[in-house]
Amino acid sequence: MSRIQSILLLAAVALAGCSSSDDNDPAPVASSPPPVASQTDFSSFVVAQLSQVNATETVTPVAVETTDFAFADDNNATAFDSVLATAP
Repeated sequence: MSRIQSILLLAAVALAGCSSSDDNDPAPVASSPPPVASQTDFSSFVVAQLSQVNATETVTPVAVETTDFAFADDNNATAFDSVLATAP
């Protein structure tokens, strides 16, 4: 055997000793899928908030950090006309 072949054989044996043959690794836990978040229509949300302001002059703050908004009225210039027309 040549010297290079001996070194390669030694390296292969050393690397084979580093591999894990233990079957003690825990099986991966099947995680449940995240809950399907329902989307809140942004226009309806804003209309409800503005209607409340128009009726009572005050509104209770709403936490929106976790709200998933849907923007169905992206290019609708009249989306809020019904509320803005009745503004004081």
